This record gives sequence, C-alpha cells and structure tokens, in this order.
Amino acid sequence: MNALTESLRAPVRTESLRIGGEKVAGDRHFEVRYPYTGEVVALVPSAQVADVRRAIDIGAKFRSALTRHDRYRILMKAGEIIAKRRDEIARLITLES
Repeated sequence: MNALTESLRAPVRTESLRIGGEKVAGDRHFEVRYPYTGEVVALVPSAQVADVRRAIDIGAKFRSALTRHDRYRILMKAGEIIAKRRDEIARLITLES
C-alpha cells in the first residue's frame, strides 16, 4: 500500500461555504473525485447567485475600509494557515488532479 492509497482511505472531507467570515448553510454540494478511480474525496459547497451577490457586497464594503497594511496582514495570516496545512492541501490537490 502506498501513500496515495492511504490518502484515499481518509474520510471524505466536507467543506462549508464561508461568506463574510461565517459558515453559510447550504443544501447543494458537488463531489470532487479522484480521477483515476472515481472515488469521492471531498464535498464542496455550490454557491447560489444570492450567495455570490452577498459575498461581493461584503467584499466591496471591506475593500474601501482596509488599508494596504490591513490587506498585508490578512495575506500574511493566510500564508501562515496554508503553511501549517500544507500536507493536507497537497493531498487534496493531488487527489483532485
């Protein structure tokens, strides 16, 4: 058994839609499949038009309020989170490609 086979045995990851820093309940998801076996590796939310409009409205309000230093801090924090979760992210990217 190799690392990829072990990865496929991991539970299916289910993500939530997040808008404005909050998880948004939704009943529509789509499956992300490992292309070589067709196995479902994740369920991700399918945003509706209203969700997208709400996200754009929230983003537009914040854009004018955030300084470049605020944006810098947000991006640095995002980078830290990605670095901490790099193995998990690498696994998911591998499984979906």
